[in-house]
Amino acid sequence: HSADKTFEVDTKITKSPIISKIYDDQENIIGELNNEDTTNDTKPTFTIDLPNGAKIGDTISLFDDNIIIASHTVAKDELTKGNITIEPENNLIEGKHSFTTTLTDESQNQSLHSNIMQITIDATPGKAPIIEDIIDNMGTIIGKLADDATTDDTKPTISISISDGAKIGDTVSLFDNGTQVASHILTKEDLLNNKISIEPNNPLNDGKHKLSATIKDVAGNESDHSSLYNINIDVTASEAPSISTIVDNTGSEIGEKNDATDDKRPTFNITL
Repeated sequence: HSADKTFEVDTKITKSPIISKIYDDQENIIGELNNEDTTNDTKPTFTIDLPNGAKIGDTISLFDDNIIIASHTVAKDELTKGNITIEPENNLIEGKHSFTTTLTDESQNQSLHSNIMQITIDATPGKAPIIEDIIDNMGTIIGKLADDATTDDTKPTISISISDGAKIGDTVSLFDNGTQVASHILTKEDLLNNKISIEPNNPLNDGKHKLSATIKDVAGNESDHSSLYNINIDVTASEAPSISTIVDNTGSEIGEKNDATDDKRPTFNITL
């Protein structure tokens, strides 16, 4: 007879891992995502906390709506720090996603699914807004400025129409020569009016200014820039002209005068 052999059968279900963080590293908005947030990162980074009893060689699986989208074998250093990081193997499609994770040990015992974390993928930028009007509120000449007009108002009011599909919480930004000079977060009232009014945060310098606008959604998708609206700022007063000579043109004494004259309509020469 052959010697009896003893086998240890492991059917114990391990504890579930936990999705502790989802991180968006895709511009324009980068950082940790909360449950039910929206992001434009189609391959966000997941931090998964390992349960007590996890071992080197165990497999962590990431699921999207119960379909496995990534897996990872636990290494010694990960066991020491207590978590792993993992990304979906393929880009996630736009829409809502419900993520869970499991741990499978070397005996192929799989834990229950973890807590659910939900995010919405939105990688499509909106249409560019339009700068409709620029209003001069300063000095003796007040009103709408035509494209390429000159104004002494260093903080004019810019009226921007909102593109279709804009939502509460989206951000409209104003740019001057490509540099952001103001921003505004859309409210319900803005959407009802279908436009906003905005001013530069700081006075514009003398010279030509090429103004444009964009809209960025809560996922970080930013539209193209609007068409340019050009204005010229001029707040520098010209030097005062000076009277250089006064010329007497009548009577017996004709010529330049610095005192009395009988010419009731003398000629004034003025230097600009």
